Amino acid sequence: MTEKLNESKQRSGHEHVHMQADIIDQLNTNQQSNMTLSTGSVITQTESLVKLNVT
Repeated sequence: MTEKLNESKQRSGHEHVHMQADIIDQLNTNQQSNMTLSTGSVITQTESLVKLNVT
């Protein structure tokens, strides 16, 4: 059981790195296409994306 737990931790670490790159791309897209968005709005949207991807 410990081995399975360690494997899942390693996998989630790699997925987290991949997810972070997707979020950065999304943030850049938002900044380019929606110049009127405030920084707070962009950060809030990024946090909601993290919640959706993690679950």
